[in-house]
This record gives sequence, structure tokens and C-alpha cells, in this order.
Amino acid sequence: MSTASILTTITSAPTLEAIAGGELATCSTETAGSDKIQLKVVARPGSATANSLLAQAAGALVIITGDLTLDDDGDLPVLNLRSISKAYPDQHLNEVSVTGRLSGQLRPAEKSDSTSLAVNRLANGEEKTDWFRIRCFGANRERLLEAPKGALATASGILEMRTSKEGKPFCEIKTRVLRFHAKPRGHDAAEGKEAAGYSNADFDGSDAPPMPADWG
Repeated sequence: MSTASILTTITSAPTLEAIAGGELATCSTETAGSDKIQLKVVARPGSATANSLLAQAAGALVIITGDLTLDDDGDLPVLNLRSISKAYPDQHLNEVSVTGRLSGQLRPAEKSDSTSLAVNRLANGEEKTDWFRIRCFGANRERLLEAPKGALATASGILEMRTSKEGKPFCEIKTRVLRFHAKPRGHDAAEGKEAAGYSNADFDGSDAPPMPADWG
């Protein structure tokens, strides 16, 4: 699951576009503030939110909320619109929350660490994974260092734009709150102990004896 609420400026007039065998209302937007982030906004035509989006002009300042995904390259954000409202120049809003499983690959920096969360979704009937990069500081960084690969986590914070060493832009979540919800898949509660029968496979019922037909 991944959601976002962002104040943004529409940079291209919304239009109907043929995408993935269907038609979507779409436009490009740019966030307010010093860190400009380019987002693509899409909505199903015929809905009230799509009609409102199509009625906007380039330069309009709006607050948009919806499901956050990544483009086909996995670098730039795409917002599937759920609501849209007028915004004002003195406002600011950039709130993002993603829930997924930790990749286990840490990218250390001087004052922070980053990793990726795997967020699964259905796209045209097929499962697709968005790899959201999250960056953690302070206590969140310590929690991240202690977390095992595959742990289910929610990262809430703000969306920021970064540039790779090759000059390619990508988005990243500067994490304000990092929460863990479950132990990783395949967890063995007795790992490292002289005990057996505590891994996930031991709880699927496959080794249970059949019920007798006659208890007499």
C-alpha cells in the first residue's frame, strides 16, 4: 500500500491519453517548495475527480491525494488520483506513506541509511512490485539497522527527488516515522536454538495425522 497527499502545480494542461490499452485523464505536476518534484497524475475518465482534473489549467495550484506508484523504469512517481482540491500559495503539503517488505540492501551515508521497500500491486491483472527507496535518520536509522530482510514496515514522510551518480533522477522518501508490523516471511521463532518445529513450514498443517473414521 502506498498513498500520498501533495500540494502541487499543474505544469501541463490535463488531457485524455491512451495508456495500457485504455484511456486515462492525465497531466504533469510539480511540487511546491524548494525541492521540486515532478509527478504524473492519472485518473479514470468519467469520475468526478477526473472531470475536475480535466477542468484545470496549466499553472493551477491544487492539493491531490491518491495511490502512489512508480513509472515503468521504477524511478519517478505516478499518482492515481482519488481527490483534488484548490490550494493557495501560502500552503504546503507533502505527506507520503508506503507499506511493504524490506529489501535488506542498505545504502549507508554519513548521517543516514537508505534501503528499499517492496510494495506489490495489481496492474492490468498482473502483480507488479514498486521498489520505493526510503531514507532514515537518527532513531529511525537505528531501527532500520536492526530490522531483518523481509520485515513488513510502513515508512511515512515526505517525497523528495534525488539524482544518481549517472545523472538519472529518482524519488526517495525522507522518513519521519518507521513502523514494523510483522516478522519476515520464513521466520523461525527458535532460530539459533537447539530446537525444531518452530519455522513457518511447521505451522501449515501438512504433517497433521488424518482424523480417524471411527473413534470406537
